[in-house]
Amino acid sequence: MVWWSVDHAAYAGTAPGARVGRGIVAGVPDLFVLHRGIAHMIEIKMQAGELSDPQQSVMAAVLAGGGRVGVVRDAEEMLGLLDAWGIPRARRLAMCGTQARIAGAA
Repeated sequence: MVWWSVDHAAYAGTAPGARVGRGIVAGVPDLFVLHRGIAHMIEIKMQAGELSDPQQSVMAAVLAGGGRVGVVRDAEEMLGLLDAWGIPRARRLAMCGTQARIAGAA
């Protein structure tokens, strides 16, 4: 499994174009999980949050390419979505100082 998160720091107004200059693409979901060769993209929203037009376009492209997309509003929804997609949660990567290890592994 491979995953990463997109930089969504609040640069608005203080550094115009900073995110675009670093290669941030409008509409890319907050979380990407690659599991068993399938792209799973998850957008995290506040309770009243709505998808923007660029977010809807990216999600449509992911679906058209055979990926999966989801929108969650809290941790419970996130865990439910991962479970619905069959993404394992029993073994997690834990950081120990500067070394990464799999929790529970010898």
